[in-house]
Amino acid sequence: MKLKTAVFAVLMAASPACAQMEGPRLNSLMPSGYRADGLDISTAPPSLTAPVEVITGTEMENAGYSSVTDALSLLPGVFVRRANTFGRADADIRGWGDNGRRIAVMIDGRPDKMPVYGCSVSQTMPLSNIERVEVVEGPVSALYGSGAIGGAINIVTRGARKAFEGDVQADLGSYNTRHLRLRGGAVKGDNDFFAAVDRRTSDGYIADTAYEGNDYTLEYGRKLGDSSFRLRNKLYTGTEHDPVPVNPATGAKTPGASPTWFDYRRGGLDLTGAHDAGDFRYDGRLFTTYGRHSFSDGWLSEDQTFGAALGAGWNNGRGASAKAGAEYSSLTGKRVSGTPGAWNKNEYAVFASGRSPFGKFLFLDGAVRWAGDTTDNSVWLPAAGVTVKPWNQLEFYSSISKGMRFPALNELYLYPISNPNLKPETAWGYEGGLRYRPAETVFLRGAAYMSEGHNLIMAQSGRFSNVGDFLFRGMLAELKIKVTDGLNFNGSYNYLDAGSQTTGRPGHTATGGLAYASDEVWGVSADCLYAAKYYAGDNSTLPVNDIFTVNARAWYNLAADVQLFASANNLLDRRYVIYTTNTSATGLFTMPGFTVSGGLKYTFGG
Repeated sequence: MKLKTAVFAVLMAASPACAQMEGPRLNSLMPSGYRADGLDISTAPPSLTAPVEVITGTEMENAGYSSVTDALSLLPGVFVRRANTFGRADADIRGWGDNGRRIAVMIDGRPDKMPVYGCSVSQTMPLSNIERVEVVEGPVSALYGSGAIGGAINIVTRGARKAFEGDVQADLGSYNTRHLRLRGGAVKGDNDFFAAVDRRTSDGYIADTAYEGNDYTLEYGRKLGDSSFRLRNKLYTGTEHDPVPVNPATGAKTPGASPTWFDYRRGGLDLTGAHDAGDFRYDGRLFTTYGRHSFSDGWLSEDQTFGAALGAGWNNGRGASAKAGAEYSSLTGKRVSGTPGAWNKNEYAVFASGRSPFGKFLFLDGAVRWAGDTTDNSVWLPAAGVTVKPWNQLEFYSSISKGMRFPALNELYLYPISNPNLKPETAWGYEGGLRYRPAETVFLRGAAYMSEGHNLIMAQSGRFSNVGDFLFRGMLAELKIKVTDGLNFNGSYNYLDAGSQTTGRPGHTATGGLAYASDEVWGVSADCLYAAKYYAGDNSTLPVNDIFTVNARAWYNLAADVQLFASANNLLDRRYVIYTTNTSATGLFTMPGFTVSGGLKYTFGG
């Protein structure tokens, strides 16, 4: 406690030194200068010191990513686990993840998780209508509530910006992988409308890796004077087939294991509203998510979440801001297969946060949240930060914050191993670093971090119990350079000391990316990922070969409204495996070798 009290200082506002992308951040008080129509709405609290990584939808498309998590794999401190090319892919942030249970995952600020297991279902989040993806690293539950132990991921959807716009894209790749997307929208006066349909299928790169996914999106916004409203609706249906895990020593299939398949139907609906009154903004949200999941082991479940949030914010336009609010959600899970049953729990919270500059060189931030649920659990979640800027190009920051996760329904009730007396998992995070911009075209960041988790829920003696303790430490470095008007480079390195908990957590990861565009006529890009000190067992046992992949993409505009593109993944045809859990199986899964794809995109309207 002495360390926590003495260092109680954190997460400053994202400053010009780290503002690499245009637009609002995950933890911004309210988007400004984002959409020309002014219809975007966010109920997120103000930011603290934590750096926010932002990847735009355009960048993801130009790089040829097929899912959100593909793009996250190049961020410092992020490692993506998967069992297949398509389908489920879960991000670990600084060693924390657990299939999204220990990371806050949101769409436009709305929590997006499966209540039965408390996990995210990443394949339900394709790229059909993404404006950008924002990532905060480290425990941030003071801002984002239960689950934000490792960090937070927010997927911001896009709406129409022009009187009439849209595009059609079709591409074909190795192993009969096919993709078709149609999207369009319109703006008329104070109203805007956007819709997207996305379909992906593949025969799979080895036996039992076929995939089919369909995604449908509708979005409507309206502005009424100083007020604005937005209604979003999303539905995903799909089936993923996963192969048998392989032996880490021999590469042979695990004896006695069988291929698995997972059929998902998930959707979400939310209504947000905001009203501006001078320096104040009032906002609110109503939402529901729902799902039906069928697995090859006979499991069949349904779930639904209802939620609401209210907030009031203040920003004086000179660097000081504050926000307070309240949140409520009701989570229901039903087991349809086997012995049917239904379970429910409610979660609620109040929070406050603020930011204040002291002169030109010192910035202080703080946040606090009280969260509780109907299992008689409650916890206080503080966060604080300080940033010092000796001059405009350089800033030093330090932070401390607390993360938390409430037990999920399956851990509390569903199985003989469940335990209704479980307590919340908690974690403290500490970080110190610097951000430096020696020139307008160069940005550097370096940081050291530590997180210690307590009461982690693990199976012991045939029952879930609060018995897990973790201590993760690490360092990261990041470099971004705009070499010329058309040429950009980025690179990162992350070192993670996971102590004895080394399973599936690489000790070294490095990424690099290079992109060149010539007057919007043609462009090429390439990226690479290296992961080492990788194990399939704790205490650095069962070593796994290093991972090194190189991907490339090229595009050419045949006309102002027609683009031809081609991608090549794993150019070196490296054979590698990734350790993950896919609900029914845990182990090392074989990833594809060299693959190619190409297609055509037609843009209309404008």
